[in-house]
Amino acid sequence: MAIKNIVVHQDRTKNCATRLKVAAAIGKQHGAHIKVVFARGGWKESISESAQDAKAEFQTLMAGVDAEWVEADAFNPDKNLVDQLLWHTRHSDMVIVGQYNEHDHGFAPKTLVEQMMLESGRPVLVIPHVWKLATLGDRVMVAWDRKRESTRAVNDALPLLQQASLVELVAVTSKKPAPDRKFDRCADLATHLGYHGITAVTNNLIARDIDIANLLLSIITDGDIDMVVMGGYGHARLRETVLGGVTKDLLAQMPVPVLMSH
Repeated sequence: MAIKNIVVHQDRTKNCATRLKVAAAIGKQHGAHIKVVFARGGWKESISESAQDAKAEFQTLMAGVDAEWVEADAFNPDKNLVDQLLWHTRHSDMVIVGQYNEHDHGFAPKTLVEQMMLESGRPVLVIPHVWKLATLGDRVMVAWDRKRESTRAVNDALPLLQQASLVELVAVTSKKPAPDRKFDRCADLATHLGYHGITAVTNNLIARDIDIANLLLSIITDGDIDMVVMGGYGHARLRETVLGGVTKDLLAQMPVPVLMSH
């Protein structure tokens, strides 16, 4: 999959500028068109000023980039904010959203990331609200469990993995293998990536006295990882989202951007 059309959710949260800078960098690197969707909300009297500020931010950060700005209207109860974003993302190769921050009063609903991941059918790049853009996708960790969701995430991430200087495939199990059996759970994936010109290292771990999410977080910190690729697990029903444990924990504690596919 080539990355040629990116949708970015813009709101008025404090770290939204970083989100737009990430989109601009990926757009330049891959020759992609960027659609910045300002999904607004709140009281009518604040909408006009917020939209003007958002468009000015777009014009500054997207200068020299193939980009367009779209204003979605979430004030109308018949036009759900998430539904409008989903409509745009389903005509794209990737969607970029921000991590939810309960202390930042912007216009993004709490379940936005989960609903984008579960309902868009597109890879979702989630940008942490406390992260400062330095490098992105140079040292990548792939959380690999050989299931459909992680398989989809790796395939969606191929154009980014091909640009990385390090791709580390990490498989975590809670079961200790038999003493006479050494099994690399990532070997076949490493071979597959090799056909795409990607050299990957494998790391098979056993989670004993630590849960899987915290083990992955320690690898991110110790290995100077600047992006994670992983499957997103959960289901959505009647606007209620139920996430898998590792997915939920990573989204809550993520120190670097995470590319998720469902």
